[in-house]
Amino acid sequence: MNSVYIEDDIFDKKIINSLMKSCQKHFDNNLLGSDFMDITNSIIDCHGLALSDAKYYPYSEECWNVFCMEVKSRVEKYCSEYPSASITPFSCWSERVDSLYHDTIPLTEDEARHYISDYDELTEEDIYACDSPSLVGDKQIGNKKMLRCVYNLLSPDPMFGTTIFQETIKKIPAKNNRLIIYDGSTYESQHLYPEKRLDSRVQYNIIFDWYINIPFNPPDWILP
Repeated sequence: MNSVYIEDDIFDKKIINSLMKSCQKHFDNNLLGSDFMDITNSIIDCHGLALSDAKYYPYSEECWNVFCMEVKSRVEKYCSEYPSASITPFSCWSERVDSLYHDTIPLTEDEARHYISDYDELTEEDIYACDSPSLVGDKQIGNKKMLRCVYNLLSPDPMFGTTIFQETIKKIPAKNNRLIIYDGSTYESQHLYPEKRLDSRVQYNIIFDWYINIPFNPPDWILP
């Protein structure tokens, strides 16, 4: 499975605005860590929708109901060779860079090249340096195939995209309201973000991991 699924214009403005407001709430009240970017804890997983009493689908925020079902339909399309019952959600969270440094300004793409390691030495096909594997270790999943979905909720520039290090390096430019799906357990990948100490531009992604439940084990999280 070395192809990459890309689809634009997934959601309407109402859902996008609701997702943005909800993500901001989770960055305020459900934060995992904050270094060069902010990362939430799981927003939705087998325990339900965080910061709510909703343990099962449908959740109390309609935007996440729509998000889950729209992404699920694309994952099933991407994995059409597998039974739909085997395609199982694992965890959904958000990542962002939203600079709090008062002396930063929005940089141009040429200016941003200076803070991206090795940017000018790389070709257009392999523009980003590899960071770390996108691997999930969990006893529920074991060695089952993971699928990673990256939704560009808000991106200031195509350069802040996702690079997937397959047999040939694939660079997927970022674009508002773009969803990409790829094999997240076999291949290393990297999501590029603005440097918040230097660049005031804002980037929001929602990451949604799935797995192929073969051989079958009773899943902790089920979506209709």
